[in-house]
Amino acid sequence: QHAFVQAERKFLGRTDGQLTSVAGYAGAARTGLDGRVCYHNPLARDSDYGRLGFAEAVQVAVPEEQMTLFADAFFERFRSGVRHDPQDKGGEYRSVLGLPDGINSRFIGAFKAAAGRAGMGLVAGRA
Repeated sequence: QHAFVQAERKFLGRTDGQLTSVAGYAGAARTGLDGRVCYHNPLARDSDYGRLGFAEAVQVAVPEEQMTLFADAFFERFRSGVRHDPQDKGGEYRSVLGLPDGINSRFIGAFKAAAGRAGMGLVAGRA
């Protein structure tokens, strides 16, 4: 999340009270038996986000005219598919991206181009 807070400040000139970055989980469709999704916790193994198939995610409100800058900021985190924090391993640390209308989003071109500049590509998620 820190990288996206920094991008909001750098590219959008936002102050602390204007930041929109919110951390959470995305990319799976089920919860634990208690209806929760939690960080790694030995006491709540059935709700562990990694075991449930989720990935860590950050939601950011980005004006359309800044989308290309944020696409580049996103892929900067994963240059050539390598994370800046290599201690984080496993499916829960995969690179995920959610856009309005998914792979058919009007913003997909900006993200495909940014992925290419970073030596990566995009694939559609599975429902």
